[in-house]
Amino acid sequence: MTMRLSACGRGERASRVEGWSASAGEPSAAAERACATRPALGVGPQRHEKSGAPRTKTMSERRTRKNTPRPKPVVIQQAAAIAVKRRARSLQVCLIRRKGSKSWGIPKGVVDRGDTREETALNEAWEEAGLKGRLIGDAIGTYEYQKWHKTLRVAVYIMEVLDQADTWEEADIRERRWTSFEKAASRLTRHPVRPLLERAKSRLVEGNAPRVR
Repeated sequence: MTMRLSACGRGERASRVEGWSASAGEPSAAAERACATRPALGVGPQRHEKSGAPRTKTMSERRTRKNTPRPKPVVIQQAAAIAVKRRARSLQVCLIRRKGSKSWGIPKGVVDRGDTREETALNEAWEEAGLKGRLIGDAIGTYEYQKWHKTLRVAVYIMEVLDQADTWEEADIRERRWTSFEKAASRLTRHPVRPLLERAKSRLVEGNAPRVR
């Protein structure tokens, strides 16, 4: 018995295809009606064989997707300097901001490959505020903020200012201002470094305060 292609596009034995005219080689009207109601192979969503309802994912498939580890978020490392100096009997801290901006901050920047956080803090103080000095101890803490759709983590250091330039690399776009710790705290109310100001002041009071210059 030979194989023929039925009206529905399936390979079946000619004698088993209902309504097939073996002599004419053409499908009968009954065969055409049967094909019209039969879904094409490989078309449409997968369905249960018995109920015909759309196939849902099994618990195993759901569990596998749920347990797939997500990529760890990228955290960019930065370093910042709370630049301080003693004036008369009081301590002063240097704040900076972009010209035309109302928001104050402190010198900070991304830790480049091959640099340490300490080096970055000193470099940013010079580039953004025109200040040179030395760091007092280790980092007093860190804070995080969001930018560029990424998380940035900033290590904060205290820097004793030894020299101050009248002009510096970013003098055209930034301004600096010396102020007391109290006024600095009020100007940094919404800045994430605000809680570290008191920690910096406490460390300086404990015997690490800069000398009078």
